[in-house]
Amino acid sequence: MNTFVEVPATKKSLSKRRPVCGVGINDAHYMTRFNGSTCPFYKKWHGMIRRCYDPKLHAKYHTYVNCTLSDEWLTFSSFKTWMKKQKWEGMDLDKDLLKPGNKLYSPESCVFVPQELNKLLTDGACKRGEWPIGVTFNKRAHMFKAYCRSNGRLKHLGYFNTPEEASEVYKAFKSNHVKEIAEGYKSNTRLYRALISHADLIIGQKL
Repeated sequence: MNTFVEVPATKKSLSKRRPVCGVGINDAHYMTRFNGSTCPFYKKWHGMIRRCYDPKLHAKYHTYVNCTLSDEWLTFSSFKTWMKKQKWEGMDLDKDLLKPGNKLYSPESCVFVPQELNKLLTDGACKRGEWPIGVTFNKRAHMFKAYCRSNGRLKHLGYFNTPEEASEVYKAFKSNHVKEIAEGYKSNTRLYRALISHADLIIGQKL
């Protein structure tokens, strides 16, 4: 629940403002950080800018390299206006569910998704190793194991002779799981359609 109180900005606090990562303009008429509390709209906006333009973050999370913001979202008030119209509490901002492979954060390409669902949709490409996503080699069994995140935990899907077999089982399970979750968001047409489309894409992906 949003309990942040907007306290009017002082001349001193305004004079200390600098562009976030050299590009983001905080034009809020109030102090976005006050008494140890941060405006939830500013927090999302600030985090988004860092993912796009912070070299230190890129060194740790390579998937954000080359990500950018639309010109309108470089201004905080513009992003806040958009965000207030969304269902956002307890949600993560996603840039590529609506447009797979997308690198641009914009009103047209972004949607808020539940945090646990966001973890499920993340492919983990940067840390999966030599095997397809959702597949690992079990040395003790000398077979390939398929697994997928489900309800916050990794679910074991079985052992297989080849990584290809394990991958197909993983894709089928994940696709069906995403569709099941989508049923709970039919009231959010934009998110529901994106999830169904994503579930269909999983089957044909080369992982």
